[in-house]
Amino acid sequence: IHRIYLELVDFGVHVADNKTVYKKILVRNIGSTPAPYRIEYKGEHPIGITPLSAMVPPNSSIPVEVSLLTSSITDINDIATLDACHRTHTIKLIGKIMNRRLCLLHPKSDEELQKLNFGSCYYGCDLTALAILYNDSPESVAYSALIDDSKPSDSDKTGTSDVEYTLNPLNSIITVFPNQGIL
Repeated sequence: IHRIYLELVDFGVHVADNKTVYKKILVRNIGSTPAPYRIEYKGEHPIGITPLSAMVPPNSSIPVEVSLLTSSITDINDIATLDACHRTHTIKLIGKIMNRRLCLLHPKSDEELQKLNFGSCYYGCDLTALAILYNDSPESVAYSALIDDSKPSDSDKTGTSDVEYTLNPLNSIITVFPNQGIL
């Protein structure tokens, strides 16, 4: 008699960064004679299983390594089948691969912000806009806050088509705190 020791392989949540995640399952033979098994995976995800087949000695187990390449953004909800002693067992494979992503959230509503709107301000006055920098990925992310000098600001209304990489005047009047760190 055979049985699969683990019927679920949960890869968890990972960033799409072309790394390989490994999980192990055990194929256990609780019978008194050696027995072969074979695992098949016909899904579309980059999942590898080693060894796909083997002979399991009586009253022992063989570790099977299941690997996932985190190459593209996807939700994994798939199955592999294990055939042993004229019985088929199902191994459920689940996980999620996502982008590394930072986003700005409104401090009161947690709504995602596309830009900070300072509104109108008189010359010589200070104006503060608050936002929450949120790490929407499963791994730590180092960040550094910069004002993009290559894009025209709302204060630049000139019609020149040539992009000049000069000092943006907003860099001298806008500060971000904290301007770098790890989330």
